[in-house]
Amino acid sequence: MRNLLRADLRRILKRVSIYVWLFLIFVVFFLSALSMEYTADIINMEQGVTSLLGPILVSIPVFLGVYGRELQAGSMQCVIGRGMSRTKLILTKYLECVLMCLFFFFFIWFAFFLRNNVGDAGLTANQNKMLTIYVLFAFLKTCGYFAFTTFFFFIAWSVAPGIVALLVSAFLMPVLFGMLDSFLKTDFSEFYFNGMIDNAYASIAAGEIGYTLIPAIVLYIGGALLLTALVFRKKEIEF
Repeated sequence: MRNLLRADLRRILKRVSIYVWLFLIFVVFFLSALSMEYTADIINMEQGVTSLLGPILVSIPVFLGVYGRELQAGSMQCVIGRGMSRTKLILTKYLECVLMCLFFFFFIWFAFFLRNNVGDAGLTANQNKMLTIYVLFAFLKTCGYFAFTTFFFFIAWSVAPGIVALLVSAFLMPVLFGMLDSFLKTDFSEFYFNGMIDNAYASIAAGEIGYTLIPAIVLYIGGALLLTALVFRKKEIEF
């Protein structure tokens, strides 16, 4: 499992396209609040851009980097044929997504760090800390999207359903839950993955403990990976 993880990460990091994406992400997030004058506007803009663009700009290149050529090359079939359990394969691929996602979000945080500190945006130490936590929580959201996407990729054994699931979980589902809340005057969105992560951040910002972070990770991320392992274990694949 560790050997496959290291080999895949080396293969992914050799691609020039990864570094092109990293450069574009750095530029977009560095320039996002460059024209803002007031500290509150800078924070709001950086958080808004992170929430809106972070998941899509990070998840698609990471997903394609981890899964894009695997089926055509037959490498996953080969690994299974050599005796690696399907559960370990699922966990390895998910860990690859998480590590690459962390790599990308570090560059987002670094872009903000340079803009706010070298550019003298006037943020206090606490504001810098909360912005860092906000970026970290955006990273956790994206990790959750990868867990949902993993299920559809391994069940369909195709990249396209995974991309669709990624877009649906990241963008369509939050909108649908928001519309449902508005129409029925309920708080269903607070029980969705995004809602739990947002509630945890709001609690931490208020100086409390973000308890909802635990069920978000255990129920949604852990549950999605467990369901993937249970279903994929019985799936027939072509070698």
